[in-house]
Amino acid sequence: MSSIKFGVRSVRVKAYDLSKFHISKEEAESFAVKYELLDLWNFDKEHKVEAPQVEKRVMYFHIIFIPIFPVAVHWTIRNKEGIFKVNTICKQKIKSVYPKSYGPWYSFLAPILLLAGLIMYGVFDFTESKLKEHKASIRVKAERRSLLKALDTTKTPFYLVLSAPFKSDKRFLRVDSIVRNNYYISSLAQDLNIFNYQSVDYNYHDAFKNYSTFSNVIAGDSIIALIPENREDDSFRNSNYKLRRIVPVDSMEIPNIEFDFRLRGITIKNHGKPVSLVDFKDKSVTPGRWEVETDKYLAIETTTRATYLPTDKEVESCLLEFTFTDNKNLYTYEVKGVYKKANTYTAFTETSVMRL
Repeated sequence: MSSIKFGVRSVRVKAYDLSKFHISKEEAESFAVKYELLDLWNFDKEHKVEAPQVEKRVMYFHIIFIPIFPVAVHWTIRNKEGIFKVNTICKQKIKSVYPKSYGPWYSFLAPILLLAGLIMYGVFDFTESKLKEHKASIRVKAERRSLLKALDTTKTPFYLVLSAPFKSDKRFLRVDSIVRNNYYISSLAQDLNIFNYQSVDYNYHDAFKNYSTFSNVIAGDSIIALIPENREDDSFRNSNYKLRRIVPVDSMEIPNIEFDFRLRGITIKNHGKPVSLVDFKDKSVTPGRWEVETDKYLAIETTTRATYLPTDKEVESCLLEFTFTDNKNLYTYEVKGVYKKANTYTAFTETSVMRL
């Protein structure tokens, strides 16, 4: 790893005609000491000019050649013999015009770049923060409109799903009926210790069927007040329970099956009521490439697999049917996918799942 280079360098700032300082040609050429320091903008120290000129130079401290701050200002004379330090007479006349000399702005380049970077970062961070706030406000308003519409259109019975920041439990309230804007609610005992933060919706639905419930009547305005109205109301700093979802009770009485395509097949996971996989049909163009265990019982949050045995084909379409039962009804899912093998990847693409 190379070391960081730092030190002092010089740069020519500007060249002036002798007349600006009322210096005669003879005075300018009565030189004595050559200027030997590095002139960054003119590496040829032997460069000569027929008409003598005064040149202002700035010495600056640098790190990796980036100017940090100026160190000194030097005045020099350049003529047909080269470049020289100004003599006493010329120096006095220059000081009569410029009593004080300063380095140019770019001799502070590193601090300027640092300040500009901090300002740009601050502007970007502020803009990004405001953009996030704006998007959050739009999201909260859209969710509120959706929940208000669901309250008006969802047929009873349905569940109100409430949650609060930093609290692991959800709360399910079942709306059994609505009479003159009064909600007749059934709820579970709050000390019913059968749930955890991973509990799926069906666990709550099952609890409503197997445990005692408590009845209550809540005004419609109080239900609406549970829906976040703005970004501050939806903030993590607001620790109150808020209405997040509305779930029809009927939707809990059908299976909630997830089909997740993997490299060697499909993982089938049950997120809802217990079911059994009772039938499987491979309707692909090339059948017989799938292995599935039927008569398989799937309790809540359990999985099974459909294993794929690939051929030598680079592209192969799959059309599958899985049939489940809850001991009352049959539920058939059509599952499609295209198995592709390429130089850079192998995967199932163009996947879809539809309940028939």
